[in-house]
Amino acid sequence: MNYISKQNNPSIPKKDFSISYWRANLYAIPFAIFILLLYFLPFIFFWGFKDLRKFVYTPYFKIPVFLLILISGIIAHELIHAIGFKIFGKINSADIKIGIQWKSLTPYATCLKPMKVGDYRLSCLAPAIILGIIPGIIAIIFKLNWLLIYAAIFTIASVGDFIIYWLIRKVKNGQLVQDHEFRAGCYVYEEKPLIDAD
Repeated sequence: MNYISKQNNPSIPKKDFSISYWRANLYAIPFAIFILLLYFLPFIFFWGFKDLRKFVYTPYFKIPVFLLILISGIIAHELIHAIGFKIFGKINSADIKIGIQWKSLTPYATCLKPMKVGDYRLSCLAPAIILGIIPGIIAIIFKLNWLLIYAAIFTIASVGDFIIYWLIRKVKNGQLVQDHEFRAGCYVYEEKPLIDAD
């Protein structure tokens, strides 16, 4: 079953839990510093700073390879969001959109139908876990400096998702949320919209 969107129905109250993309990008700066420390300090502790610096000599950081991995990672990030909406939120593919917010040059994946907040949280954090946190742990354990750098980059790319997660941290499980049309974040329905079976 799918949740029927009521965003144009004023009879269902909803609250706006969002911030502008520019503001989200501004908040990303201290988050990025924290993430770099979180990844680099354990690596340096176990393997030393000298081993960390050697990443520049690996073939993975030649410009063509770097750009290929970076662009592929950005695309994968949004696809993982979309897959999360479909798997966790049971959303139809036609109601999931991927694109770029050109004013702030921010890529996005958005869902046009409401879903339970727990499913939304999972979909929100999935790219950071798959592209950032898990590779980061593997990199620290197995002394893979190049993988650590990419893990840090793709975790930093998820800062907007962490901010959204923080914005809805107090929303009760079971509440329905829906992506905001133009901003980073979502609407939270104060009452559950009607649910119809397909």
